[in-house]
Amino acid sequence: MREAFREGWPEVCGVVSARVRREAEAFLQCGQLRYGFVEVSCEACHESRLVAFSCKGRGWCPSCTNRRAVETGATLESVLPRVRHRQWTLSIPFSLRFTVVKQPALLQTLASLLVRAVWRRHRQAARRLGTLAFPFGGAVVFTQWFGSTLQLIDQSRYPT
Repeated sequence: MREAFREGWPEVCGVVSARVRREAEAFLQCGQLRYGFVEVSCEACHESRLVAFSCKGRGWCPSCTNRRAVETGATLESVLPRVRHRQWTLSIPFSLRFTVVKQPALLQTLASLLVRAVWRRHRQAARRLGTLAFPFGGAVVFTQWFGSTLQLIDQSRYPT
């Protein structure tokens, strides 16, 4: 994956924000000893090993993102109440993705609108079922910039 990314990166690096550029460049250095490491050793057997620094990325690096997802899931499991919950997904059309990436406030507004629409739907359903109490909900919102094929951009614009 890293090599495929390295090949395609020059085509798009000029049109992404500086924040995205920094994270992508950190991904390219993630896990490589030449960019920094720490030496760890076992106190019992005295064997030592070099461990490369990770980028701790939030969207590019599969190993760092997976680690974060597992840690976040464990945290949420410990803090969320034991009630039913549901996942809702807002998928943004390709033509609007770069606009949203470059304007974080717009993404926050879209997420708020989605949450309010879901809550409104649940209140309406509760009323239809005869609930007298005013139901309320909570939300945890995550942003995922890429799908399984890293399609932030419209791939039809960049023929292979």
